[in-house]
Amino acid sequence: MKQEPLAWYPWYWHRWQRSRRVLRLTLAARGLYRELLDECWRVGRIPDDPNAIAALTFADEQDVLRAWPTVRPFFAVRPDGDLYHPDMADLRQHQLQRHAAQVLNGRKGGRPAKPK
Repeated sequence: MKQEPLAWYPWYWHRWQRSRRVLRLTLAARGLYRELLDECWRVGRIPDDPNAIAALTFADEQDVLRAWPTVRPFFAVRPDGDLYHPDMADLRQHQLQRHAAQVLNGRKGGRPAKPK
């Protein structure tokens, strides 16, 4: 079974617990936010449409519609109109590069590339 390159991501719980913006969210909104962070990690983007978000997260549309106005500001707009989470995007890009380097080193018998 082939493992996905980004099967996990570091969770900085202390940042989550210290964020006044996050702590002001309802429990339902925090849950939706976490689901969307996971989706941003998985594919790098989410749709800017609460109905599509409900389908994506298998959530009740009314629950998403209630939470969306407070969750939406955590995300930025991509040029294509989808949304992304800036911190998650940076971390995701770093991990993709790290994974690619590990794959390359593995193909070389575990020896890192020589510095140029």
